[in-house]
Amino acid sequence: VNASYKFSGTNKLSIKNSYNQTARDQVNRSLSRDENNSSDYRNTVISWNERTSWSTQLSGEHTFPSVGGVEFHWMTSLAGSKRAEPDRKEVSYFRPIDTQEPYQIGVSRRSWDNLTERSKNLNTDFAIPLGSSKIKFGASVDGRTSEYKVQFLSITPPWNDSLIHLDLERVYNPENFGPGEFTVGKDSKEYDNYDADQNVYAGYVMADVYFNIINQQFRAVGGLRLENSEQHVNIAPLALI
Repeated sequence: VNASYKFSGTNKLSIKNSYNQTARDQVNRSLSRDENNSSDYRNTVISWNERTSWSTQLSGEHTFPSVGGVEFHWMTSLAGSKRAEPDRKEVSYFRPIDTQEPYQIGVSRRSWDNLTERSKNLNTDFAIPLGSSKIKFGASVDGRTSEYKVQFLSITPPWNDSLIHLDLERVYNPENFGPGEFTVGKDSKEYDNYDADQNVYAGYVMADVYFNIINQQFRAVGGLRLENSEQHVNIAPLALI
């Protein structure tokens, strides 16, 4: 939804919004061979990926004729996104090289992860006319945060011929888990997760100057920008895990 409103002939307010959501269901299959282990492998990865993003922006344009036509533009915005991959399955079957033996399942893995990001922004710009030339200056502040969470589970097959040859459609059925059957172990660590933030502060000044030399008109544009960026990433210390 976008809208703008102009009033008094010299002022304008605008708002812009967007929202987007996508999803992808994906199955990847591959064959590989490990000569060192004398095994052929049949690998399958099943994933469902969801992505959501949104943004809202409010801006203003103002001109002040009473002070020489000074212009003031500003813009502030908020935005966010989320990516989720619930219950990703990675399964590998193997058998001896160059045989017709049935494939049997090896250690497989399931995972769940989420990435959430947020950002906020404020920009201001001033323009001061000096005849045909202009002096411009402004400042901006940008802030971003990220949070990533993931959990890995390993699934170890049993020494049970009736289970290790099950096809992928049946291997994760609840009745196949328990003593003497498939077992589940947690592989993820606290340091697999993180949260981060970044703040960027900037300011600039510039001149846009027109001048004549020997009846030829020239234009010169020059300026200076200063920026300071701070970024922090937080994870669990390895020594404490």
